[in-house]
Amino acid sequence: MPASVTHLVAGERILNRHFAESPQDVQGAFLAGCTLVDVHAFSEIERRHTHFVGTVQEDGEDAYLLSCANFLRGLDGLLMRPWSDLSPVERAFAVGYLCHLAVDECWKELGWQLFQKLGINSWANFPVPGDVSLTTFDFMSAEHLLDSPAVDAALGHVVIPDVFSHVPVALFIRQWSVIREYVLARATPDAHARMLELAGKSDTEVEESRQRHEAYWESSIELTQSIGGVGPFLQDGIDRSLQVLPQLLDRP
Repeated sequence: MPASVTHLVAGERILNRHFAESPQDVQGAFLAGCTLVDVHAFSEIERRHTHFVGTVQEDGEDAYLLSCANFLRGLDGLLMRPWSDLSPVERAFAVGYLCHLAVDECWKELGWQLFQKLGINSWANFPVPGDVSLTTFDFMSAEHLLDSPAVDAALGHVVIPDVFSHVPVALFIRQWSVIREYVLARATPDAHARMLELAGKSDTEVEESRQRHEAYWESSIELTQSIGGVGPFLQDGIDRSLQVLPQLLDRP
């Protein structure tokens, strides 16, 4: 699945459509919702619990296309309070969460394209280590931000609301403390190493990741460019988000 900066860039487009006139705390909550869903990356919580679906091996070929539908279907049971009782900040965070799931759903299609191009059938055979590939994709996605200072200003007003029952708000808060520097630095290899340090990884793990990034960085960029760069994926994620958002925004 794409990492936090890619989700942030897609989120900026949605923010400009639906939250452009909102206060910065609402904008910040929306962008936080877009970026913080992957709490499983640095905690014991399971990804199925946060993304409402398992892997292709577990749930079949259409697994990733179930995330948004499962989230929306179970939303009343996921919210701490009824949707009508939520504040604008709380609603914005929930909308950002849905956008994250929508962008994730598009990742499967990109993976299929990569597999076809490379003649492989598993991420285990991918020629670039996964952490390097995701950092590279994030780094290249950051170039598509329309107004980076405005995004940073909104992120400076992030308030993470206690709105969901399935993930303790403390995990979202910790996730932000871990990824914040990485997001603001726009996914440089050094920022990735710092993120691992903040997550409590060992010196050995951090150094091994540094070495992988140094060894594979240029080839990872070239590989991403060979499929047309990150732009087409970002547009697919934005389009999918806009497709599902009315089911949440139009709730009474």
